[in-house]
Amino acid sequence: MNYLSVQFALFLTAAVLGYYLVPRRARPLWLLLASYGFYILSNPLAAAGIFTATVFTFWMGRLVESRQKRELGRNLGCGAMALTVTVLLAYLGFYKIAPLFGPVFAGNSSGLERMAAAATQNVIIPLGISYYSFKLISYVVDVYWRKIPAERNFIAFAAYVAFFPQIVAGPIQRAGDFLEQVHNLNPSIALARSGLQRLLLGCFKKVVVADNLALIVGMAYPDSFSPHLSTLAAFYIFPLQLFADFSALTDIAIGVGRLFGVDGPENFNEPYLATSISQYWRRWHMTLTLWLTDYVFMPLRMATRAAGNWGLAFSLMVNMLLIGLWHSVSWTFAVFGLLHGVFLVVDALSAKTRSRFFKTHPQWDRAANCFGPVLTFHLAALAMVFVRAATMPEAFDFLSRLNAPGFQASGILEQDTLRGLVGLAVWFLWSAIEKWQWTIPARVPVWGRWAFYYLVIASIVHYGHNAEGFIYFKF
Repeated sequence: MNYLSVQFALFLTAAVLGYYLVPRRARPLWLLLASYGFYILSNPLAAAGIFTATVFTFWMGRLVESRQKRELGRNLGCGAMALTVTVLLAYLGFYKIAPLFGPVFAGNSSGLERMAAAATQNVIIPLGISYYSFKLISYVVDVYWRKIPAERNFIAFAAYVAFFPQIVAGPIQRAGDFLEQVHNLNPSIALARSGLQRLLLGCFKKVVVADNLALIVGMAYPDSFSPHLSTLAAFYIFPLQLFADFSALTDIAIGVGRLFGVDGPENFNEPYLATSISQYWRRWHMTLTLWLTDYVFMPLRMATRAAGNWGLAFSLMVNMLLIGLWHSVSWTFAVFGLLHGVFLVVDALSAKTRSRFFKTHPQWDRAANCFGPVLTFHLAALAMVFVRAATMPEAFDFLSRLNAPGFQASGILEQDTLRGLVGLAVWFLWSAIEKWQWTIPARVPVWGRWAFYYLVIASIVHYGHNAEGFIYFKF
């Protein structure tokens, strides 16, 4: 169910009204029912999968905790935790990898292989499986590490796993944070108002900014005859489009969650102002980066610490390769992850040398703070070519056109693209006012603020009928 559809608007209205009408003690159950209602309307065949995974992890979490308490001198909970993680990874891996084997089996002539091809090619990837699988894995590992107690309330736990604003594309909220809020649901007018504002911002960023910028990008992918300047424009605009598209999805998820009294974690923090690639990943898709840091990179780093820098490089490369393959098991996303792995290895291994240099040359430190975001943006844009391209040949064709001569500028300044850039400026101004708490909104009369809101809503309605699907829906 598309977040920008009339169907979702009607569903959300009914869910919010029901939430505030039911008794307070029944609100966690209402959240669960609404979340499964959303899931069934979007992907009914996969509802059994998320329910089975939820029940399995709920009881395994309690088993892990009970074994640790029963045998304090022996680590019996480790086996239960490892089994749970293995099953969940196999469950996720099957849906990620199975469709790849369809063409392999299809090329063979035996009846059994043709049946296997039909089975693998028709696998329906459950909605949000990448996100709720990571939620379940982090939960059982946190119970094993004694960061949180095993949840006793199945309704609250199931609502955490299937919470519909986050099921499609995150953010990945940790169990301790979510469950604490669900056990003490206390929605307020202020939180709901901020949720509506965030929801409005997300819709504006998607339909006015991202979808209009997508037009110039679409001209260069996979068009082998696209002029040089159109390709160059797409190289710079796609990172902005992806940022607007994905952050809009996060804004909508956080905004909808606040309508139910649940505050979700932030996922972006001005990533294109990062002065280094490592800082970029601390600002981009933060919940995924932090998840992989806690449950993949740090355990790997501890296991390879005796190997020194080689261990650090190995841990970074594995971590970033997993980030790429988590999005899609394909060569393009593998290259995306490996490129960022190389960038991070160079950044990490040169950190001490750069620090010593900048201490003795403070004037270069100031220059690096200005030049750093420019270099970081270009590195991120280079890797994003492999995100946008459907195949490796398409990616290399696009990169080859960047070096081709030509000065044709046709299509670059299309009207819709200019509107997207104007929308981008409005978004940045809106964000700056909120971040720096400027006093401009307080000085504007009520009618002026509502006029601004109506203008934003009118822009959303005007462009909404042509809205494209969110890029991250397919992950």
